[in-house]
Amino acid sequence: MQKLLVISLVVSLFPCAAAADKLDNAISLLKVPVFKVRAQAALALGSRRAEAKRVVGPLTQALEDPHRAVRAAAAIALGKLTAIEAASALSDAVSDDDRVVARMARKSLDRVLQAFVRNRGRFEERRFNFYVAGLRADGRFKDLVIERLLKHDNVNVGVTADFSKDSKDPPPVVDLALRGEMTRIDGQRAHLKLTLALRKGGYVLTSWKRVVAIGKTRDDVLANAAQLAVGRVLGYLGAGRR
Repeated sequence: MQKLLVISLVVSLFPCAAAADKLDNAISLLKVPVFKVRAQAALALGSRRAEAKRVVGPLTQALEDPHRAVRAAAAIALGKLTAIEAASALSDAVSDDDRVVARMARKSLDRVLQAFVRNRGRFEERRFNFYVAGLRADGRFKDLVIERLLKHDNVNVGVTADFSKDSKDPPPVVDLALRGEMTRIDGQRAHLKLTLALRKGGYVLTSWKRVVAIGKTRDDVLANAAQLAVGRVLGYLGAGRR
């Protein structure tokens, strides 16, 4: 009887033509005292891929629920949504004390990464925070890369990104690590290696083993190298895609 009550509470909030307030009510079920309701609500939210931007945040919070069944359900739901914004939280959940939760988080993280590699969507539709490491062969080069990244309104650089001032309900942020090395710079040519990975967990999304920039002067070479590096990264993330 209790199981039927739990399911009916959740299903009642998902009519075929779900309104915004119905979704809000469903999200609110993640906070009720009964853990079975919270778990069923999390699983139900995993089917709301069209509203992924709204439900990813509450589901990532549910990964810290005191009950393991709710954490496992949230991990499963995030895997169904395949939103890259959930990758950082899932990376943390891989280390959950409960083996089932950790296993579900690992499977969902793999699913999220595979989906992102297959279909990265449009760069402008997401918000990114970059942690930039390396790139210190020349003291100015890293600064040039950061300067070019920050020209985009949906990009921040640092340990954490704060877009809260731009929206009352900001979408989750994708935390990425851009690591690189200038293997050689001589006169009018520079050679780079770049790796783009998740900030947490270090899962490599892609890498470029040989990026070559040329210019008439050393300053030109550095500027062109920074432009190429940022262009490769943002192009991979969907910049310019329609």
